[in-house]
Amino acid sequence: MRTWLQNNHTRSSYLGQRAQVHIQAYLSFMAQRDNALNFNVSKAALRDSSDMRTIATVTLAFLPATVVATFFSTAFFNFQKQDQVVSSWIWLYCVVSLGLTVIVFIGWY
Repeated sequence: MRTWLQNNHTRSSYLGQRAQVHIQAYLSFMAQRDNALNFNVSKAALRDSSDMRTIATVTLAFLPATVVATFFSTAFFNFQKQDQVVSSWIWLYCVVSLGLTVIVFIGWY
């Protein structure tokens, strides 16, 4: 009887250790899966970051010219005249727009 109890105790101890090993293996597999998912998420975030930087650059390129055009009320073009469609002050718009665009890009980068 005593031998039987010792064998049961040894076997249950072995099975407990084996269960712990299985649990550790499953936890390890789950951690590997989570790491793979996090890696994919980080790659997607990097692509999104690159896209957002491109959008910001395009916005920075057009924003100063838009502000200047609004400030000058876009009176540089008059399509109702037959002889001169473009105002003689269009050079001022170009100079101010390009200057502000350069300043904005220098400040951004």
